[in-house]
Amino acid sequence: MNLDKIPAIVGLIVSILQGVDISWRYISARRLNGRGLYVRLAVLCGGVLLVLCCWPQVNGETSEFHYQQAKQFFDSKNRTQAIEEARQAIQIEPANIGSWKLLGACYGIDRNMEDSVAAYERATKIDPDDVEARLGLATALEATGKKSEAVQAYRVVLRHPKATIEQSQLARQRVNSLHSQGAKIQ
Repeated sequence: MNLDKIPAIVGLIVSILQGVDISWRYISARRLNGRGLYVRLAVLCGGVLLVLCCWPQVNGETSEFHYQQAKQFFDSKNRTQAIEEARQAIQIEPANIGSWKLLGACYGIDRNMEDSVAAYERATKIDPDDVEARLGLATALEATGKKSEAVQAYRVVLRHPKATIEQSQLARQRVNSLHSQGAKIQ
């Protein structure tokens, strides 16, 4: 990482705040994680000003960059690295639905179904119309043994106007299979 950009960023912030005649008492930088955000904390005239500086974007590391890296690792079956990169993308941009879905898929393949469900639930909260996320959630719920909840999730896919024929057929097959296994259908 190129840390020599930090003084320029801090200098810019100082210049802006000096333009409004604010006296500084204290400034610090704290790194939140290995490759994540830097936080600038300045105590001004007895008050506290928190300035977030998205360091990865200054350094060229964007959410999309980490998402693409995660997809490459996923495609090469390196799920540990895929999970790490997806988490980095999510840290930079928590509403990155693609990273949440990829995280759910990685956890699902690793048989970490509770985390898979949580990732897919987050993706469906970000975009309730994302059929792929809904189908992933239904599959993860089914794998955890929550058959009634899985049936409900599959039915959402069946009723969804944006669902493809293949997605609807898969959801219908899973509902029928779960019904034959005794899952309650509401």
